[in-house]
Amino acid sequence: MTDVLIVSTELNSYFAGLVLAGRGFRVAIAGRPAGTVEVDHFGRRCDVELVEVADLDGSNRVAMVAAEGEDLYAGVTQVLAAGPVDLLLIVGGGTAGVVDSYDVVRRTGFDPAKVLVVSAFIWGGQPVEPVLLNSEKLGLLSGYLAEPTAATAALGEAVVPTARIVDMATVGLASLNAMVHPVPMILGATEIDRGLPSRFFIDTFGSGVSHVVAHLDAERLELGRALGCELPSFTDMLDTYYADEGITGVDIQERVNTFRAYQKAIIPHTFAHRYLTHEVAGNLAPMARLGALVGVQTPVMDALVVLGGLLAGTDLTSRADAVAAEFLQLSRRRAESTAEV
Repeated sequence: MTDVLIVSTELNSYFAGLVLAGRGFRVAIAGRPAGTVEVDHFGRRCDVELVEVADLDGSNRVAMVAAEGEDLYAGVTQVLAAGPVDLLLIVGGGTAGVVDSYDVVRRTGFDPAKVLVVSAFIWGGQPVEPVLLNSEKLGLLSGYLAEPTAATAALGEAVVPTARIVDMATVGLASLNAMVHPVPMILGATEIDRGLPSRFFIDTFGSGVSHVVAHLDAERLELGRALGCELPSFTDMLDTYYADEGITGVDIQERVNTFRAYQKAIIPHTFAHRYLTHEVAGNLAPMARLGALVGVQTPVMDALVVLGGLLAGTDLTSRADAVAAEFLQLSRRRAESTAEV
């Protein structure tokens, strides 16, 4: 049996643990009690079992941590302290998440060929009774920090069979959340101030927000072209990731407003939320600085970075220069290795 240890406080990480437990993995989630959880597992009502960390026997162990609004280094060190790891899944994080993933393996000495970075949370649901597990991204752009062994790649495929393996520069510029989260947070600032239970992807995602997202995505795609990355558009990612979930619509607004998994998400009641702070500091600010380094104009990103920092009441650009410089080196190494082939 394959063991899975999850170190993350994100609700989507909890859903991931329940999905994997329902698929026959032995799962422990740090900070959550062991026991039986009743779930609706993609239409099938069943009970799944979570175990204690101490119950994992250390063989064929997969660990999962989140780079999206959480301390990646702290998560990885906690995982490694618990025992040997055969595959480390790092979830999300975007541009900064890729840079931080390389930094973590340098600092810990962990084998980069055993690290699979996936560009977004894989599974989603609703924290109701029974817990509703109803969303799984297909073809999720993912990549290994170094060439994996056949055994590692097989383990990764067993855990995330729908991942699409690409280079790390592409993973870092393919954050779905960076496109869908910060714009409604910023343009919907009044809704956040009011503290009412507005629906994040419906009440705050109108034609104006969609128009800004389209221009933001165009800047991201232009940046990708300048760095030699063939990036999917925001709508392409939605259509691919949620192909089995009936996503419809002819434009961004219709796709987002009508998508089933987005219907019940409520807008955060604070600007100190990863939808704003992480996505601006970890994605938009570094991408804007990357644009400056390679001659791509990013006026929409620049404006969102300024406005996001004002709303958050903190500097969201403190790491942007360093992350952009590291990411540029990564993309250049990718280009050189491609040229050699």
